[in-house]
Amino acid sequence: AINDKNHATTVFHGDELVENGDFAINEAEAQANLDGGVQFDSWVEAPTTGTRTFTAITNGFRSTVGTEQTNPWNQRVSHDIASDLIIGRTYNFSCSFLTSDGGTMRVAIQTAGSSNVQVGGSYATSAGVEQTVSGTFVCSSITDQIIDVWPTVVQASGAYLELKSVTLKEVGVASGWTDADQQLHIPQTALQS
Repeated sequence: AINDKNHATTVFHGDELVENGDFAINEAEAQANLDGGVQFDSWVEAPTTGTRTFTAITNGFRSTVGTEQTNPWNQRVSHDIASDLIIGRTYNFSCSFLTSDGGTMRVAIQTAGSSNVQVGGSYATSAGVEQTVSGTFVCSSITDQIIDVWPTVVQASGAYLELKSVTLKEVGVASGWTDADQQLHIPQTALQS
């Protein structure tokens, strides 16, 4: 019947919350312990020990070890997202990564310097094989929240990791009633041969 009310629910994703998630915005490096290469806007990529060189690749970066770091977490790359999150809202996170040496990678949204993880964790890799991690989470904290990426074992000189296509979007649900005041019958034209 005309003007019946119909209920609809639609799931949608909000705007991209990761700034420079494809690593397209970069400039010559100027941070301590980076050895040539580039650095990326909105990301922290300076190792605290040893040296690394970052190069831009399609939709991401390659980080190659110069001199070895003292601890695996000294190799971290991070992005501050605390101001982008709202407690109680649902988000979808995704990225791709690989290592040249097949080591385990830490890829997570978590509290900086803590084991409080909202999504992600540690992932075994096969040397040179790209893999994607994705997950949906309900935000439980906005305190010091970062996207945190690092190999869990110190990589040897010449080894590298790659990170690509980092994305974080809010997952929303729109729901409501609508009028169905469309025609009951839609005339069809005859087909001619």
